[in-house]
Amino acid sequence: MDKNIVYGPVSSWRFGRSLGIDIICGNKVCNFNCIYCQLGQSEAAPSERKVFVATEKVLEAVAGTLPEVEAEALTLSGMGEPTLAKNMGEIIDGLHEISSLPVVVLTNGSTMTSREVRQELNKADVVKAKLDAPDQETFSKLNNPHAALELEAVVSAMHRFAHQTDSYFVLEIMFTPQNMAGDRELALWAEAIEPDEIQINTPRRGAGVERLTDRELDLVVQPFEQRKLIYRAVHREKKPPVGRKFGKEKFKRLQRFSDELE
Repeated sequence: MDKNIVYGPVSSWRFGRSLGIDIICGNKVCNFNCIYCQLGQSEAAPSERKVFVATEKVLEAVAGTLPEVEAEALTLSGMGEPTLAKNMGEIIDGLHEISSLPVVVLTNGSTMTSREVRQELNKADVVKAKLDAPDQETFSKLNNPHAALELEAVVSAMHRFAHQTDSYFVLEIMFTPQNMAGDRELALWAEAIEPDEIQINTPRRGAGVERLTDRELDLVVQPFEQRKLIYRAVHREKKPPVGRKFGKEKFKRLQRFSDELE
């Protein structure tokens, strides 16, 4: 079993006891370089989707781990953007065959402009995409996307997916001091996209930018409350306890889950 593929379960306020599955592995590969990302700078995103880890290896690692842990969800995440993996759809199909647990995909949403990617994401039980910027300028500064990516095209693709998918579609907004002034505009974007749920988050400690205080989070959720949008906020949620874990070296490398390891 390859211990670099599976890690956790992670104690997630969003998805419960979540067993992480890294279908990128190696160095970070993403078409974003968000200023709060604890994985550091990304390698150049591939011009075309490709296979990073063979489907059989992923399924073997998951099947070998599941009997040993108490998990409530299987989550595709890890060292970059999982939708860049060409075999993501195959992996989701395989996970459904070996487990009855819901499959979650954490994506930055940028590749949703591709019909192929949207079709593959529709195989997942839950899809969580993110929207941090109210405009292209903030998008460029906060998310540092690949030069070819345009915010309006990504938002339009999210809206299309939300209206076509059978998956439970979650929109996450990561609030930092750099975008908190855009809370009303982001609430309007979210209302237009019409996800099943909105998740209001702020970076964990050690992310390279300041996280918002609970008081500041109470302020940024107000436009969402005023528009009567369905949302959850990190500072109002509890995380479940987790027993035995796998892949602690992967945890350390990802760093984003350092809170759960301490």
